[in-house]
Amino acid sequence: MGVYSNKPLVFQDANGGVQGLTIDVLRHIGTQEGWELQFVTGTWSECLQRLQDRETDLQVAIAVSDERKQLFDYPEQTLLTNWGRLYRYPGATAESLLDLDGKRVAFLNQDIHAKVFFELMHKFSKKVSPHPLNSYDEVLQSVQKGQVDVGIVNRMYAMQNANRFQVEATPMIFNPIEVRYATARSHNRDLLLAIDKHLTILRTDKDSIYYQSLEKWFGQNKTTQIPAWIQPTLFTACGLLLLVILLSIFLKRQVAAKTAELNRSNKHLTKQLTQTQQTEEALSNSEKRFKTFFDNINDAIFVHPLQKKGFAHFIEVNDMACQRY
Repeated sequence: MGVYSNKPLVFQDANGGVQGLTIDVLRHIGTQEGWELQFVTGTWSECLQRLQDRETDLQVAIAVSDERKQLFDYPEQTLLTNWGRLYRYPGATAESLLDLDGKRVAFLNQDIHAKVFFELMHKFSKKVSPHPLNSYDEVLQSVQKGQVDVGIVNRMYAMQNANRFQVEATPMIFNPIEVRYATARSHNRDLLLAIDKHLTILRTDKDSIYYQSLEKWFGQNKTTQIPAWIQPTLFTACGLLLLVILLSIFLKRQVAAKTAELNRSNKHLTKQLTQTQQTEEALSNSEKRFKTFFDNINDAIFVHPLQKKGFAHFIEVNDMACQRY
C-alpha cells in the first residue's frame, strides 16, 4: 500500500505508525478480507511511480482524473470530495487569479490541483514562476518564509495543518475532485471489487468505521489542555465578580428611585417605537421578497463589493451558485 504525507487522509504519526481516514477504512476492509497490509512510505511522486511500475498493489488517497484513468483503475465508491486552495503570506496581494501574473507559486510535485491551476493561468495568458516541492508542509513553509508568493494546497490537508504556519487562505478555490483508492491499470482488480463491496456497506451505516473515522479526523470533539495560569486567573475573576455584585446592589437602589421618572418618558417613547416597528416590518417584508427571488432564480448570483481590479470577497451567493460551482 503506497502512503505519503497528506494528513488527515494519510500520514505517519510521531511513532512512525501510518494513520488517517483512508488507513482506518483500509484496515477494516483488510480484516474482513484476511489481507496482510504492508505500507510503503514515500513522496507523492514516488508513490505514483511505484503504483505505475506495480511495485505497490494499491495507492491510498488519490484523486480521480481522465488522465490518471489511462494509468490507474479506481473503485466505483468515492471516499470524499476535495479541492485546491491558494495560500499567501499574511498581507500579500492575491485576491484573484488575475493578481498572480508574474508571481512565484509553490506546489506539490505532480499534484492534480497544481496541474489544473497552471492550465487556468495559461488560459488567462498569465505567466507564473513554478516551484515544485515534495510535500504540502514544504509548500506552506516556503510561503511563510516569503520564498514564494502563493502556495497550492488541498482543502483537507489545509483544514488540519495550515494553522501551523504563518499563512493566509485566499478566496481562490478551484478544482473539486473525488478522492479514492487506485491500482495499476488492469492489475489487482479483485482489490477494487472488495473495496467497493465494503465501502457501499460502510457508507450506509452511520455507526460504521467510515463515519467514526470521519469524526475522529475531521470532527470538533477534541480535548484541550488547560494552561497552568487559568486557576489563579479564575480566583481573581471571582473576586472581581463579587465586588461587581455588591456594587450592583447599591446601584439598584438608586435605579429604583429613577424608575418613576423613566415611566413617564416611556409613554412617549412607546409611541415612537410603534412607528419604528411598523417601518422595520415593511423593510422585513421587502427583504423577504428579495430573498425569495435570490434563492429561487435559476441563475447563479454572486454578490461582492465593486472594485476597479479583480473581485472582492463574496458577501453572499445563492443556492444555484453553490450547485453550479
